[in-house]
Amino acid sequence: MKKIISLTLLLLVVLGSLVVLPASAESKITRNGDWEYKIMDDGNLRIYRYYGDESDITVPDYIDGYKVTKILSVGYKATVVRIGKFVEKIVPNSLSDSDNPIKRIIVSKANKKYSSKSGMLLNKKGNKLVVYPGGLSSSKLKLPKTVVYIGAFACSNNKHFKNLVIPKHIKRIGNEAFAGNKSLEAVKVPKTVKFVGNYAFADCTKLNSITFEKGSKIKSGYSVFNHCMALKEVTLPYIIETKENQSGIFEGCRRLKKVIIPDGIRFIPTTCFEYCPKLKSVTIPSSVTKIGDYAFGYIMGDYVPKFNKDFVIKGVKNSAAHKYAKKNGLKFKEIN
Repeated sequence: MKKIISLTLLLLVVLGSLVVLPASAESKITRNGDWEYKIMDDGNLRIYRYYGDESDITVPDYIDGYKVTKILSVGYKATVVRIGKFVEKIVPNSLSDSDNPIKRIIVSKANKKYSSKSGMLLNKKGNKLVVYPGGLSSSKLKLPKTVVYIGAFACSNNKHFKNLVIPKHIKRIGNEAFAGNKSLEAVKVPKTVKFVGNYAFADCTKLNSITFEKGSKIKSGYSVFNHCMALKEVTLPYIIETKENQSGIFEGCRRLKKVIIPDGIRFIPTTCFEYCPKLKSVTIPSSVTKIGDYAFGYIMGDYVPKFNKDFVIKGVKNSAAHKYAKKNGLKFKEIN
């Protein structure tokens, strides 16, 4: 009897180990002809790359019977890309990079998510720039008048912009929209822009001039101009708003020597000028009522920030500037 029970238990264990859980529908990356792709959990297909030699390519609606809904990249040979009706997700920086020769993006009118105009990829409504093709060699940013929002990564890693004037119909600049623009030297931002996203102009290593139109009121993400190594002087916009403890707007601008803070500004965000070793002093007007932690006078120590004890805060006695200097052990010079 014991043997029967033991055999029964053993059989149950063996059978239990053979129970197959529902397998993921997502496959490995596959190449079929000119296209490299992956079948996703939802049964649709994601394109990873085009390996063919054609300069004018059409992204098919179906590959091996699977609907093409996502594009990660099309490779680095095409100059014209035609996008089908089912595509609902495109990685912008794979098409905006200037190492990519794409000059025109054309979207099927039947596509419910995207549209195109003048070779640029827009959302369906036409009010958001999704991709400014990296192969467009113009040094000026020319956008359709309908566009009010430059989307995340839309112009990232572009090598053609030098003196960038943001059009006055733009209200919003997304995360990393112009990040890594290695030829960019100057940017003018109109007061119509109300929001600038995280790392929007980060790593623009030749950027030496930033001009905010007088009266600008900007809500900012963090590290907007992070590591803009050529920047030597900047005048802040009239109002900067950031989320608490999210700033670093000019963090790591290692050549920055002069910061002009106009009278009327009320708030200097957290870590706004952290790790700017050549910035030795700043004059803070009495209108400033709040200064975030690590905003001025901090440099990189041994893996942690430390105060530059020679940093000079200039301001009115008993003001927010005076209190910040006292709190952080910085030198203070009173002004009338």
